[in-house]
Amino acid sequence: YTVFRNGLSNASGFMNNNTATTYVPGSANGTHTYYVQVVDPSGNYKNSSTITWTIDQILPVPTNLTANNTNFSTASPSFAFNVTDNTAVSTINITLFIDGVVNGTTQLVANNTNLTISGTAVSNGTHTFVIQAIDPAGNAANTTQGTFTVATPTTLFNVSITVPATNSTNITNVTQNL
Repeated sequence: YTVFRNGLSNASGFMNNNTATTYVPGSANGTHTYYVQVVDPSGNYKNSSTITWTIDQILPVPTNLTANNTNFSTASPSFAFNVTDNTAVSTINITLFIDGVVNGTTQLVANNTNLTISGTAVSNGTHTFVIQAIDPAGNAANTTQGTFTVATPTTLFNVSITVPATNSTNITNVTQNL
């Protein structure tokens, strides 16, 4: 028999009729097509059907596009990012981590597309975030950790002022939230 990888002879050997053998290919990253050609003692050749698979051990490359130390006035911030992958023709899984915990937001994105991912509500203060990308082969990579600050407007106190109208016995109430 002869094993062909991508149309070129890759390995060969001899075996007895009705026996099995195992071939473990040493292939590089990329898409490969294999088939086996056998020849009987009379010199008759027969090819197996082809098998094609992709070997992908290269990590995707997620890039954080949101500036480090960004200030948000909303408790549910959004982060801009891009992710590229060497072989992904389908979607790439993206997960947002805030303070080291999955923030409840996962989405599938197309390769090499600028997008945003929104987080769920977090408390006021400084937080860390990481965006993780997992390609279709299961290779995972994270962006560099960034920080952001949430400062949502809040009512600090109420002031009520009671002022009598000029030349009147009527009282006007004014309330201001600060």
